[in-house]
Amino acid sequence: MTKCKLLPTIGFDKVRFGMKAAQVKAVLGKPDEEYDEQLGDSPDDLSHLLIYGDLGLSLSFDKSEDFRLVDIMTEDGCQLTLGDDIRLGDSFEEVFRKAQKADYGPIEECEIDDELDDDEEEEAKGLAEYELPDVSVNLWFKYGKLDTIQLGPEYGDDDSIIWPED
Repeated sequence: MTKCKLLPTIGFDKVRFGMKAAQVKAVLGKPDEEYDEQLGDSPDDLSHLLIYGDLGLSLSFDKSEDFRLVDIMTEDGCQLTLGDDIRLGDSFEEVFRKAQKADYGPIEECEIDDELDDDEEEEAKGLAEYELPDVSVNLWFKYGKLDTIQLGPEYGDDDSIIWPED
């Protein structure tokens, strides 16, 4: 894949929110991993995941949305930028300055779950999460450096997804 950017509420390159897994595989090829994950108690809380380790991406397709792409998460090694120049490894200050310049709206700090077991608590050390609610983006920082970017689609006033147009 050529150098491209994560586009809030849209996707990246030729991958768009609302695509089915088969459509994404036609664009990106066979994933390194593919599996289903039960996220809650309801049968509708099922997600199908495609993991592209070489791209540093995890893509989720939720049953509640007819298994359409609803979540893009960066992983270690992702070379994609958020917008023009926000990249993994940037400091809090760099990300906030660049997000403000890109007019992504307010940045809100999220609370890290306080009901963590010992292993999760150890993993959460140095972790901070921020949300850009106007553009459906979550940012995780580890010890002050951007560690993970998570994108979602746009939501309307009634909490239904507004799928991007082709």
